[in-house]
Amino acid sequence: MINPMLEFVQVFREFETERGRLAAVEGISLSAAAGEIVALVGPSGCGKTTLLNLAAGILRPTRGRVVLTPNARLAYAFQEPRLLPWKTVEENISFVQEGLLPAGEAAAARRRILEETGLAEFRRAYPRELSGGMKQRLELARALAVRPRLLLLDEPFRSLDGATRQELHALLQSEHGREGFSALLVTHDPEEAVLLADRVVVLSPRPARILKEVVLATPRKRRLLNRALVSSSLERIEGLLSSAG
Repeated sequence: MINPMLEFVQVFREFETERGRLAAVEGISLSAAAGEIVALVGPSGCGKTTLLNLAAGILRPTRGRVVLTPNARLAYAFQEPRLLPWKTVEENISFVQEGLLPAGEAAAARRRILEETGLAEFRRAYPRELSGGMKQRLELARALAVRPRLLLLDEPFRSLDGATRQELHALLQSEHGREGFSALLVTHDPEEAVLLADRVVVLSPRPARILKEVVLATPRKRRLLNRALVSSSLERIEGLLSSAG
């Protein structure tokens, strides 16, 4: 792949524990092209979030390299919202924009995201006044409002009801169509991976190794309209996960 937005080059990551060294990631080589959404699926605890933290620079590889396009703006949406309780909804968004976007661009992005997430009427509310689903909307809104070039998503839809999940799936796809960012999506749901991604990477139980990369050649919009296309890819991925244990 020429000039990927993100690249893992033979990445290993180990952690020190009371019982010795624990291997979390083993020999991962993976890339995401500009504008590509790559989904990571695998058994619980296999190292998916570790890979996101390596991409974000929160962790460093024990061996190997993680290469991000220079000056690429990065955003991270967590499974559990990381909101500032003393700031309002709008202030939570403006806080993460500081130093990343010019004031006018930041304000325009903030207004648009507040409207698209259904948070505009709650802009002056505090996190304690929001439901769990609204907090998760705000978590995603904060990530999108910085207009990232690389978006890291750690199961941000996992705890949502079906209707809210579909709304936020649509929002993510709309923003991706507008902004053209790359994304690395961790999900426990193979169907979610098939609906949202361009490529699905199936990981082994810990330590994480790549078992298979499934390229979803059919455009996402066509997949949404053709259940047979979704079912075919889904069966393949579920078969790989089942054989991995």
